[in-house]
Amino acid sequence: MTQCDIPLSVTVAMALTVADPTAFVAAQANKRAVEKGIATAAGVVESAVDAVLTVGSSTRRLQVAMRRMQAGTVRVDATVHAADAPALASLTTSLTAVDETSMTTHITTAFAASSIQGVTITVSSLTPPVQAPTASQAYAAEVVAAAVPATPAPPPSGESAGAFQATLASGVLIAILSMKM
Repeated sequence: MTQCDIPLSVTVAMALTVADPTAFVAAQANKRAVEKGIATAAGVVESAVDAVLTVGSSTRRLQVAMRRMQAGTVRVDATVHAADAPALASLTTSLTAVDETSMTTHITTAFAASSIQGVTITVSSLTPPVQAPTASQAYAAEVVAAAVPATPAPPPSGESAGAFQATLASGVLIAILSMKM
């Protein structure tokens, strides 16, 4: 229980440019190779990295049409776990020092080591590592989310607003009390 208030992971997000984002995301071997590259960059074992790969979205119709004709984006959201607080500090330092070019190198090296050929990858953006919430913080957020009832709709015109205000006040009180836990 002493570890409950210590963050033991960081999250990192990046965008990869690849020729066929849909096929890239569909291949489980690609996910494992990306995780391996991130692990190498972070200085941790491969099993300490959990990555989610999704096809990058585009808000413009022109970009959607262009994506069909050329390379596209794969979004990577990765959680990198540490064994304890000192390891987390080292992990955070390691990942903060990594830029797009070196992450590209780590990932492409991992693809070569995994015997995955014919894939050209470029890390086009990389966010700095962010500490994940502690176990206690995550639990408290779940409790609050579960305890707060949906806000009732205001009463139709002509009815007393007093009942609505009392219900709303009760909901706020429950949320506040849940946060104290």
